[in-house]
Amino acid sequence: MKFSFCFLFISIALILSCGKYSTNSNSNDFSEDYNFKEEILSKYGIKVFDEIENTQIDSLQIEYLKFLVAYMPLSDIMEFDFEFFKTQVDYAILARKNFSWAKDIPEEIFKHYVLPYRVNNEVPDTARIYFYNLFHDLKLWQDSSVEKVVLEVNNRCHSMITYRGTDERTISPMDAIKACYGRCGEESTFLVTALRSVGIPARQVYVPRWAHTDDNHAWVEVYVNGNWKYIGACEPAPILNYGWFSEHATRAILVHTREFGGKNQNLKTLSDNPNFRFINRTSDYAQTKKIIVVPVIDGVPILNAEIKFYVLNYCELYPIHISNSGFKGYSIFEIGYGSLDVIAVKDSLFGFVHLLPESTSVIKIDLKQNNLPDEFSVYYAPVGYKISRQEIDFTETQKRIHHNDSLRNSKISGFYTKNMGDLFCKTFKYDKKLQEYLIKAAGNWQEIENFLISASYKNIQKYASELIYNLPEKDLIDTKTEILEEHLFYSLENKNPQLDDELFIKFVLSPRIEFEPLRKYRKNILGSIDEGLKNLFYSNVKNIINYVDTVITTFDRVDFSELNSYNVAISPAAVNKYKIADVKSKMIYCVALCRSLGIPAYFDKVFKSVHIYDINNKIWYEFYNELSKDKGILKLNIQIGNPNQKYWSDFTIANIDKNKIQTLEYEWGFSIQNFIEGIELPEGNYMLTISKRDLNGNSYVKRTYFKISKNKVTVVPFYSLEVPNFKIEKKVLKNKTVYNKYSAAINSSEILNKNGFTVLCWVNPNEEPSLHLISDLNKENKNLHQHSIKTIFLIDDNKIHLSAIEKFNVEFFVDKNYELLNLNSEIKQLPLLIIVNNNEIIFLHSGYLVSMDRLVSQLVSQLVSQLVS
Repeated sequence: MKFSFCFLFISIALILSCGKYSTNSNSNDFSEDYNFKEEILSKYGIKVFDEIENTQIDSLQIEYLKFLVAYMPLSDIMEFDFEFFKTQVDYAILARKNFSWAKDIPEEIFKHYVLPYRVNNEVPDTARIYFYNLFHDLKLWQDSSVEKVVLEVNNRCHSMITYRGTDERTISPMDAIKACYGRCGEESTFLVTALRSVGIPARQVYVPRWAHTDDNHAWVEVYVNGNWKYIGACEPAPILNYGWFSEHATRAILVHTREFGGKNQNLKTLSDNPNFRFINRTSDYAQTKKIIVVPVIDGVPILNAEIKFYVLNYCELYPIHISNSGFKGYSIFEIGYGSLDVIAVKDSLFGFVHLLPESTSVIKIDLKQNNLPDEFSVYYAPVGYKISRQEIDFTETQKRIHHNDSLRNSKISGFYTKNMGDLFCKTFKYDKKLQEYLIKAAGNWQEIENFLISASYKNIQKYASELIYNLPEKDLIDTKTEILEEHLFYSLENKNPQLDDELFIKFVLSPRIEFEPLRKYRKNILGSIDEGLKNLFYSNVKNIINYVDTVITTFDRVDFSELNSYNVAISPAAVNKYKIADVKSKMIYCVALCRSLGIPAYFDKVFKSVHIYDINNKIWYEFYNELSKDKGILKLNIQIGNPNQKYWSDFTIANIDKNKIQTLEYEWGFSIQNFIEGIELPEGNYMLTISKRDLNGNSYVKRTYFKISKNKVTVVPFYSLEVPNFKIEKKVLKNKTVYNKYSAAINSSEILNKNGFTVLCWVNPNEEPSLHLISDLNKENKNLHQHSIKTIFLIDDNKIHLSAIEKFNVEFFVDKNYELLNLNSEIKQLPLLIIVNNNEIIFLHSGYLVSMDRLVSQLVSQLVSQLVS
C-alpha cells in the first residue's frame, strides 16, 4: 500500500510532537516466547525444558529459569546443562536476599540487569558464584550508599585485571582473571558480571564506532537510586559519571546498550532480536538530533525498505544501525552530530545519501538513483563539548590504583619466566621458541605445560609444538590440557600419509577454526560416522557438503541464526549431537568434520565460505560462498604513497553485491604488498577506500570503483591521501630541569633529539587514557625511531607514578610538579603531547586519540614537508 508524502509528513510531525518516550516494558509476559522456543527445540532432544518442569524447585526459581531460557542464545541451551542455569538463578536470588541494596530493586530491572548471566559474546562461566563469595564482606556495607559499593567493586576488579588491547574474541571473566588483562569489551563484561553478582543492576554500554577517531569503546552503566550512571570498567574513580572517555562520548554518533529479553514498547529501542534489544543511549552523553529517513520512488514513500546507517571508521563504512521503513514508510533515528551515510534498499533498487552534521528533519532517499558514495568525500566529526566538573581529589584513588597494581603484579610474578622455559625445553626436548608461548599463557601456563609434557612422553614434540604455534594468544589463556590433547592425538591417529606436513599442521592439526570457543569434538564426531560414510567422504569431498546439508537443520519455522544471538558459534560437538545450527556454526561444523577425518579444511573469514582440500586430486574446493565462485585477480598499483601501508588503517576493499556494501575482512595489518603482487577475488563489483583523518577528527576519503572479471587481471591505481596541513606556530621551548630515574638533574634541552623530532608526552601512568597513549607509542617506538622520532614520557614527582612508568620499559623523566609543562602550555589536561624540532615547539595536542602512533608519524611527515618548503 502506498500513500502520499504529505500525509506521511503530518504523521511524523505528530509523532515528534510527543514529549516523552513510552517506557512500558512487559517482561513478565514471556510465556509465549518460552513456549515458542520449547516447541522449536524440544523435538531435537534438548532436555532443559523437561528439567525445568519436572524438578522440585519453587515457583520463583521456575519463573527466572524460564525467563533466562526464553531469551538465551541457542548456543547456551545446547552447551550447558540445567544445573548450570539453576545455579545462576540461585545465586541471583541469594544476592537479592543478602545484599541490602538489592532488596528494593524493581522486578523489571532485576530481570533484565541482575538475573542474566551473559553480558555479551563471552563464554558463560561460574564468575557470578566466584564474585559472590569473593565480595561476601560487602554485606557489612549495608549502611553505605550504593554508589560507594559500586566504586568499591570497580576498584577490586581493577586489582584483578587491567586494560590491554587484544583480538575480538571475548574471553570469560574467570579466564580474564587468569590473564590479568582484557580489552575494554572484556573489562566491561568483567565489571558487569561482578556487579550483578552482588545484586547491583549493571549493563555494558558501547559506542559501536567513533566518528571523530578510529575504533570503538565500551564502559558500564549502573542503576543507582532509580537512575542509570556510568563508570569506566576496572578504572578506579572517586565518583560515578566520571571517566577518561567522558568528553569523547560527547562526540559520539551512537551510544547503545543491549537489554536481555522481554518485550518493550520503548521508542528508544533501536532494534529487536528474539533474545535481546538494543537501546539508544546517545542523548545521555551527547547532543542529538532526530532524522526521519523516507525511501521514495517518484516521491511516494516505500514500505518495508531496508535502511542502513554507516559511520566512516578507519577506512571502512561501518553499519552502526540497520532499520526498516516498515508499514509506515519511514524510519526515525536519534543520533549525534556528524557525517553519516545512509543507504536504503528495496528489492533491486537502492539509493544513497551522505548526511552532513547539520542535516536534520526529513531525509528523502530516491531508490531509483542507484547511486553510491562519491569518489571523494569529507566526513566531518562531531564537535562535542567540554564537561565542567568540580575539582576532584584523586589522591586516594591513585593510592588504590598503585596498591591494585602491586597486587596484580605480585600474581603475575608467579607466571612463567624465561628461566623456567629454558629448563622445561631442555628437560622435555622442546625448541626454545616455546618459551614465549608459555609466557603468553599467563595464569594458564600449567595447562599448556601439562599438554606439552604428555606429548613428550609419546615423542610427538614436533606436532605438539606446531599445534601451540598456531594458537592465538587468547587460546593459550583459556584452553584446557584435555582439549589440546584430543586435537593432537586424534589428528595424528587420522593423519593421511599422502598429506604433506604443511597442510596437515595448518588445516588438520589446528583446533582453531573461527572465533568459536575451543572444545573437544573429534572423538564425538568420529564416533557418529560409520566406515561407509567415511569412505564416501574420502572418495569425494563434495559428499561431505551433501551430508552436512542433509543432516544439519538450519531452518524449520525459525531462522536459527536469529535464535543464536550474540554472534556466538555453537560448538561442533553440540551441532553433531543435536543436528541443528545457525549458518556460521554449520560452516564451522563442516570444517571440524573434515579435520576430524584428516581432510584439510578451513573457514574463510574474508568471504565467509568453507574450503576443503581433495587429497586425491590435490585441489581446493570452495563451498557456501554467497559471492561468485568465478575468480579474477586484483593488483594495486601505487601511484602516490609508501609501499608499507596496511589494511584497515590505510585502506580497505568492499564488495558491492545485491545493493550491499560489505568490507572484506582481511587480517588487521594485512600488507598492501599482497595486493601489489596480486590477490584473487570473486568476480563482481568492488570499492577501494583510502582515508586519513585530520587533527579535528575529520576524515578525507578517496574511493575507486572497479570490477573483477573471470580469469582477468584488474589493475587499480592507488593514490595516498594527504589531509590539509595544519598551521605551524613556532614557539621556543622554555627549558627546565628534569630528573632521570636515578634522580639525577638534567636540563630538558639535553634530552631532546639533536637530529630529528622529539615527542614529549606528559602522562599519568596510573590513569586512562595515559595508559592507552603509552601503549600506542611504545609498541611503535622502533618504527618511530627509524623516522628519527624520539619519544620521551614525562611524569610528576609522585612516587606512585614513578613505579608505574618503570614497568613499561620506556624512556621517561620526572618533571617535578609539571614545571616544564607549565612553562610551555596553558593546557593541563593529560595526556599532553608536544612535538619539538630544533628546540622549537611546532605542535601541541591535549587528550587522547586512537592510534596516536600513526598520528605522530603523519604529523611529522607533514611537518618535514612544511619546514622544507
